[in-house]
Amino acid sequence: MDRKKIRRHLKLYRKVLVPMNIANISYTSGTTADPKGIMLSHLNYATNVIQANTVLEISQDYKTLALLPWDHSFAHTACLYTFMLKEPRLDRFRQDGRQWKH
Repeated sequence: MDRKKIRRHLKLYRKVLVPMNIANISYTSGTTADPKGIMLSHLNYATNVIQANTVLEISQDYKTLALLPWDHSFAHTACLYTFMLKEPRLDRFRQDGRQWKH
């Protein structure tokens, strides 16, 4: 996707996304208590990314390997969204080790 198309999409998303709308329902396994789901808003994630950005120095040439489950809120914040803010390249790999095609 070229940058012009990305900008158009972002402009549209900014019109329809409301900070308090639910972005994700993250479920816990209940290791220390009963299993439950927590609702996280777009504002929750945006605030976490802004705060993480104050302590994580991420260069555009950095790469990350996320070992946490994608449904883990720290994985979202530190391994994905904070990196997206700084625009480094995000690659995804399949379980067999081959890279996903974009």
